[in-house]
Amino acid sequence: MNWISVEEQTPPRNKMIIMLSDKGVGFAQFNVFGELEYIKVDGKKQSSFHKITHWMNLPEPPYSVSQRPG
Repeated sequence: MNWISVEEQTPPRNKMIIMLSDKGVGFAQFNVFGELEYIKVDGKKQSSFHKITHWMNLPEPPYSVSQRPG
């Protein structure tokens, strides 16, 4: 997986992503209008403005839900 610049491609809507911002690396989700809906950096939900520069999709889990151990 590689980082994608927001100048090259905007993040998908309604999908959790990994993002890099001026405040650190975290998770984000954009709503159907392309507005930042959710952002979490350093384990805390954030509501302040972030300048997101890069993003990537979350990796697939190592197993499917039906194959979950336990």
